[in-house]
Order: sequence, then C-alpha cells, then structure tokens
Amino acid sequence: WDSRENFKMKTLILSLALLASSCGDDTFRKVEQLDRFRILAIEASAPEVAPGGSSNLRLFVSDPKGPPAGREITGTLTTCIDPGIALGASVKCDHDPSRVTSSYTIDTRGADFTTNLGTGLSSSVSITVPGGIFTSRSSREQFNGVGYIAIFSFTVDGSEVTAFKRLIATTRTGANLNSNPSGASLLLNGAAFAGNPQKGDRLSLSSAAAQSYDYINVDGSTEVKSEDLQVAWYISETELDAPKTKVGERVEILTEPPAQTYLIIGILRDERGGLEVLRQRI
Repeated sequence: WDSRENFKMKTLILSLALLASSCGDDTFRKVEQLDRFRILAIEASAPEVAPGGSSNLRLFVSDPKGPPAGREITGTLTTCIDPGIALGASVKCDHDPSRVTSSYTIDTRGADFTTNLGTGLSSSVSITVPGGIFTSRSSREQFNGVGYIAIFSFTVDGSEVTAFKRLIATTRTGANLNSNPSGASLLLNGAAFAGNPQKGDRLSLSSAAAQSYDYINVDGSTEVKSEDLQVAWYISETELDAPKTKVGERVEILTEPPAQTYLIIGILRDERGGLEVLRQRI
C-alpha cells in the first residue's frame, strides 16, 4: 500500500467522522482542546521492525479532569495483524485467530503528569510482531510493509476511549527503515519561547528535514519518497485557528490566554508511524 495515500485516507475518514458527530450539536468540542481524558498519541520506539521484532509503545495521555494527584486507569490491549484500517476496515481484531489480549494500566500519579496538568507519557509495553506475518505476502508487500496493530481500550468517567497504533513489519534495512523524528522545537512568532503568548500570536514547529525512503510501485519500479511531516496542535486553555498544520506553518491563538497555568502541545508525525511530542508549560 502507498503509505502517503493511506495517510490521506485516514485523514479523510477522521474528518468525515468529526463532521458527522458535530451535526446538530452546538457544543461540539474542538479537537485541539484538552478538556477531558484523551490519548493524544502512541509513541513506538521503533515504528518499523523486521518480522519477529519488537517495539516499545507509550501512550501520551491528557487527563485534566482527573484527581489532582492522578489516578490509575486500567483497560485492555489487543494486538493483531492489521485488517486494512486505512482502507476502511473497523479497528478490531476479530479477524485474527492469533490476536493477543492483555490488561494495560495508565498511571497518572507520577511527577510528569501532576506538574503538567495531568498530561504525560504512560509506562512502556513491548509489542512483538509475529515472525510469520509475511505468510502469503508478495515481496513488494514485504518491502513496503505489512501492518500489525495494537488497540488500547479504556472506560473513563463513563465514556469508552479507544486508540490504536500501527507498527510496520518490513524487509527494509538501514536508512530505509523508519525512525521517530527528533530535534524539533516549539516556536512563538517564529522564535524560541520568551514570555507568555498573547491573542494573535502564532505558534509553529521547527524540525529537521523529512526522511527519504524507497518504495516499490505496482509495476516493480522503485521510487524514492519523502515523508510529509504534519503537526497536530493541542492547548488546555484558549483557542487555536487550526488543529493541524505542516511543519513551518503557523497556527494563531484566537483568544486571550488565561492567567493560570496551561499547556501548549505540538505532536509531529511523519506519516509512517514516527512521531515526536513537544510540550510547553505556560
């Protein structure tokens, strides 16, 4: 599958879902606001691995309405071969008789959470991709990648919260193998943060160059592609004019920020499962 087309398909599906859920609802929540328990991202230590390889996953969680001292939230973790989520399949593992289900607990009582308004990284869990994931797969599929998903499900404050991470099993090696982006920084009006943001100020993200990688087309030819880096924005107070931008594009603060402490978060994604979380406590 073309990873770029998959990314566009996911974005379209998400946009349609958000549009449908907002119809007739004047209190529709803005996706960038940190106002309830949310899983903002799932970080993989290795977004792409060989069959039989492992990756450590951590959830980047926001729980601003939880107890000030934090809490434990226990749910389930289910892993299986990707049923084709990017093509419209449901986020389920019912199709895979080899699926694995276990419990997973988020503990927001640590210092990272309590000093950052209930927002932080959970403990890591190791996920191993089955050694036989390439069975009946073509050499092209093996190189471009076969998905293995991890689904996290929780019931929090009476609502069900589900998030999933797609790991890629591939025969890629060396520079072709994806890694998480790193070295980005949050910017205020194009420069390092200095003082508190004001209404009309603009946020952006700096980053190293996107990673290039080989991709095998349907006709067997090899194409060199470059990642399309995107930034998802979140804020615990005030409002932004867009929930998502490209790296280097700016997002505007629409209302005057409050006097109390709040958070600005930018999550950089590379469209191949890699990400970096940037956080500014104001």
